[in-house]
Amino acid sequence: GALVLVTDIFGFNANRVRQFSDDIAAGGFTVLVPDLLKDAAWPVGVPTDRDKIGEMIQTRGSWAHLAPELTNTWLPYLRAQGHTNIGFVGLCWGAKIAIQAGTLPGIKGAALLHPSRLVPEDAAAATCPLLVLPAGNDADMAPIMAALGTTWAAQ
Repeated sequence: GALVLVTDIFGFNANRVRQFSDDIAAGGFTVLVPDLLKDAAWPVGVPTDRDKIGEMIQTRGSWAHLAPELTNTWLPYLRAQGHTNIGFVGLCWGAKIAIQAGTLPGIKGAALLHPSRLVPEDAAAATCPLLVLPAGNDADMAPIMAALGTTWAAQ
């Protein structure tokens, strides 16, 4: 199988993205980490500015902007390599893109790690299984879980 790993706002070269993808690949998966944000990724070490980040997400980081690249380039590439079982993993902002990718035909599942900016409509529209893994300080996931027709049991 293959996984498309959608990074957080810091992009392809930040944090432990490569280590994380290598660890998944060691489990036998092909892992594709597309540089979706390119030069719009927030620079590591620069203090975050919620307004500027929100603007970037609404434009360069929006599903409307990224879906054509995913559906016309990256997913066909994986299918050409013989992959028929393709899933998404999204980190923080990337979880928003991963859940939206869960509406695409043939996507087998999406894992949402430390998800941000999710709305119930995202969950209701997904047609694949979802794994939702919020961190302790994340937004309440109860509305997302309700849209999925389940309840949330916080530990």
